Amino acid sequence: MKKDVIFITTLFTPGYDPKGHLYEYFTFAYKTWEWWAKKNNVLIYILSESDISVEEMGPCWQRWYAHDILKREGIEYRRIAIIDADTMIRWDCPNFFDLYRDSYCGVTCECDHWVHKSLNQFQHYFPGINMDWENYIDNGMVLLPEESQEFCKTITDFYWENQKQLKHDEIHNYGGTDQTPVNYLATKYYGDNIKLLSRKYNMMHMNLRGVLEHFIFIESGYIWQFNGFQNKDRKIFMGDTWEKIKHHYI
Repeated sequence: MKKDVIFITTLFTPGYDPKGHLYEYFTFAYKTWEWWAKKNNVLIYILSESDISVEEMGPCWQRWYAHDILKREGIEYRRIAIIDADTMIRWDCPNFFDLYRDSYCGVTCECDHWVHKSLNQFQHYFPGINMDWENYIDNGMVLLPEESQEFCKTITDFYWENQKQLKHDEIHNYGGTDQTPVNYLATKYYGDNIKLLSRKYNMMHMNLRGVLEHFIFIESGYIWQFNGFQNKDRKIFMGDTWEKIKHHYI
């Protein structure tokens, strides 16, 4: 029987996370996702090993091989949600797979200096495509339509066609990895068939919004992304959060 799939990548880049903190903070993330997935009859797939080195293709880019990986593993599936490893899901989060089955979905970022820079930096790859910041989706939580294999292939093809320049820019003019190119490609590929979800489904950069204080984010959102600070601090914030909420997952 086909199931919807939560696809999480736990590959890590030694240069970005030399001490492997990802494995420590993902322990807390997984406890919440595992419980929620069982409750909603959803499958979790963790990409923890790859035939492609992270030096050749970073983890964020490799996740767009999700269709190929699931098929290679013999997993029958319906829809895929691409989820970051630094997210936790609230015990009573509605099944977001039921929201828009035939649309590309995600939660938008605020317009800030980084988004503005990244959009401008990648614009030359996509002449004629107007990417409005109001529709700029964070890749920490993305729902793919059921028929999305061709779209994912456009992402991986784009990477390999531009690998040398993309890797150069990551080192010398960092404007992100896959997130902005994917936004441009989604705008080109899906057009009006992009649905923006409530921000409750991806509360990001919580440290900048003051909602980490007194655990405000727990009652305010369904999915919490612990981004915007150092990896070593993520395990502290996520560990403290788990201690606060773990009784809900029994």
